[in-house]
Amino acid sequence: MKIRYLRLGTHAAVLACCVFVMMRALTMAGFLFTDAFGGDGKADRIYAYIDSSPIATAARLASVELSAPMQTIADASVRAFVLAQVVSNAPALAVYWRELASMRWTAGDTPQNIVSALAMSIIMSPNDANLMASRIPIELMLWEDLPQEGRSSAIADMIFGSYKLTSAERVSLGKLLNAKSKEQRTKMLQTFEAIPNFPRPLLIDTGLLYP
Repeated sequence: MKIRYLRLGTHAAVLACCVFVMMRALTMAGFLFTDAFGGDGKADRIYAYIDSSPIATAARLASVELSAPMQTIADASVRAFVLAQVVSNAPALAVYWRELASMRWTAGDTPQNIVSALAMSIIMSPNDANLMASRIPIELMLWEDLPQEGRSSAIADMIFGSYKLTSAERVSLGKLLNAKSKEQRTKMLQTFEAIPNFPRPLLIDTGLLYP
């Protein structure tokens, strides 16, 4: 009798596992079909999957990529919200930590929140030249809010990543830096000029060296 109940219990457990796997498989199939053939309203239907654990990260990334072009600060806030979900589920994605920092900056979030996302990008990918270059604008704009460790990482990004920025990109960055006071720009220049091998093209094209 006990063996019979044991067998029944085993069969029930196996059946429950099969049902669970099938439900997960159907969720994944639904997401893949929506991603491939979503048509109009695809972004909204993709967003419905962001809390489905089997494909949560993929759905969140797709939701970010399908976001409409940003036209308002509110758009940046929404994208920052979705990106925060992405990195909470997949914290090793350094590029999305950097994107989160950028969206928070655009949305006017607090320096503390922006710097924390930026720091995670550095931790997860400290030596990728393209990513280092993409962090430079935020690091320069938030220079006064960076802790000492953050400034050291920012300087490393500038030394080893700024060559990835075109001259036109550095000039555009200089226009953003014009929002800083003369005193702030002077202090930044003094800091950078004291660093051996600091890239002079970055100082020249941004207008820090020749304001």
